Amino acid sequence: ISILLLLLFLLLILFLLLLLYLLRLVIIVIISSSSSSSSSISIIKLIDDTNPILRQLSSTSCHVKDVCDHQPSVSDPCLTIIPRENWFARETKTASYMKVPVLNVFIHHTAMDRCNSTETCTKEMMEIQKFHMDTK
Repeated sequence: ISILLLLLFLLLILFLLLLLYLLRLVIIVIISSSSSSSSSISIIKLIDDTNPILRQLSSTSCHVKDVCDHQPSVSDPCLTIIPRENWFARETKTASYMKVPVLNVFIHHTAMDRCNSTETCTKEMMEIQKFHMDTK
């Protein structure tokens, strides 16, 4: 019985570690419009603070690229939204358009390799789109 309890305990620990790992990958960015018609951003994060980029993101008040009042740089914590045509996105099969102005936008993590250049990020995005349109 003690071996069985030990195995159950170890299984529980593994499950909790997996859950913590998944939670630290989640970043939800909520963009909402305030009463003064200017956008505000809050970042809800469930990550460990060992990642300096994510830690810097959580403390910034800057918005996405189109809202930033300066040009993003490598060390800039602003999110950069790349238009579909810039990463050669395929045409959608069906489209349902939202009413504008959009009040909330959720941007979340997806499983992919790190990309440090426009070329590698473009390839990654095209692979993700191919998977979701052709395979999934």
